[in-house]
Order: sequence, then structure tokens, then C-alpha cells
Amino acid sequence: MRILTEQEILRIWEIGLDQHPVDRALTMLAAALPELPPEKLLALSIGQRDAYLLTVHERNFGGRFASFTRCQECQEQLEFVLDVADMRVAQGSEFTDQVQEITAEGVELHFRLPNSLDLAAISSYRDVAAARNQLVKRCVLQACQDSHDVTAEALPEAVLTAIASQMVERDPQADVQLDLTCPACRHGWSVNFDIVAFCWSEVCAATKRLLQEVHILALAYGWSEADILSMGTIRRQFYLEMVI
Repeated sequence: MRILTEQEILRIWEIGLDQHPVDRALTMLAAALPELPPEKLLALSIGQRDAYLLTVHERNFGGRFASFTRCQECQEQLEFVLDVADMRVAQGSEFTDQVQEITAEGVELHFRLPNSLDLAAISSYRDVAAARNQLVKRCVLQACQDSHDVTAEALPEAVLTAIASQMVERDPQADVQLDLTCPACRHGWSVNFDIVAFCWSEVCAATKRLLQEVHILALAYGWSEADILSMGTIRRQFYLEMVI
């Protein structure tokens, strides 16, 4: 995995502004992992994708996540810091490329784990249950009961629920939950850890800083953006200190 250059961070921001988060994740990974062709990136399970994004964040923006949220009960603001190591799930990820097999409600099932194409297909769904069911159905490769094939559309709710549960268990990095407790009212709840949002936030913050530096130095010296960004960070900072 490559360290992103400042020019690449700007390019990711430029492309990602109009993208859905699913596409933003792939844009960031394509820059950091040029050795993986687009079809390989698309085929990564969500857990594999998120594991790569954790490394992207760690190598380019640091190993900590500063975040905040509000209590669902009393609206108290909570601020907390997370470490990459605590968010990384080790077990299970090495088997995510394999065809998965389970038997549920007497139905023998072969399925794959969801990837970015699957998330894109359900991105317009507003009903969570309908989106989950559609996601599961897309990933069913074969279903058989009493030696007869069963279509994904004909699978009962209990079977869909069983597959969804196994997807989470077998690709744990795809669904990392944070257990929070409000210090003011002691209310407890869980939220999903969204590594795509964290990486994108860092890209936006880095872009704002870089564009401000370009603006200041271009006004002071008349240099082009390319000239300014090609400087080493230490040399550019020296010029900024003289101007400011």
C-alpha cells in the first residue's frame, strides 16, 4: 500500500465531492492500492475493504480517530478518541474470499459476502429491512431444499435472517459496533464505526489545509499550485512562516 501524495489527496477530494460514500471508499483505495485492478477492488468484501481503509488512515492520517456524538436521550455531546488497533478485527477476514456454506431451516445455502457493488445496489433503499433482504438475496449463489433448487426470492424471512447473521459473523470488520454510555444520564447505545466517513473527513481536512497554503504562497510569490505542492513540507512551511 502506497502513502498518498498531496496531489493524490487533492485529486481524491475533487473526485469524491460528488460521489456516494461507497464510491468514495473505492476512489481512496484505488489511489492507495494501484496494484489492485478495479475489478479486484469491487470484489473485496466490505470487511476486506474496511480493513484496507483502516491502514490507509493509519499510514496517511495517523492511528487515532477523534469523534463526537450526542446522547439519544439527553442530547449531551460526547467526545471520544479511538485507536486503529482497537477497531481492527483480526479473526475471520482471511476466509472472506471463499464461498460460504450454511444450512438454515432445512435449506442448504451457498453464498458470498457482500461487496461494494452490492452496497451500491441498495444505496437508494429507505427501508432497512428491505435493503438487508435485497443485499442477502444478491449474495445467494445456490439454495437447495430436499434436493430441489430454491430461488433467492423464494427464501423465507427466517433463512434470510440466518444468512445475514452469518455474513456479519464471517466478515466481522464489515460491522464494527461501538458501545457508548452517556456520562450525564448513563444512557447506553451502540453506533456503527464508519471508517469510510473517517477517511473522507481526513481527506477534506487535508485538502482545506493544502489549498490554504497554496493560496497564501501563490499570492505572496506568484508560484503555481504545482510548484507549491512539489516542495517538501519543511521548505513550504518555512516560506509560510515568513509570509505569515
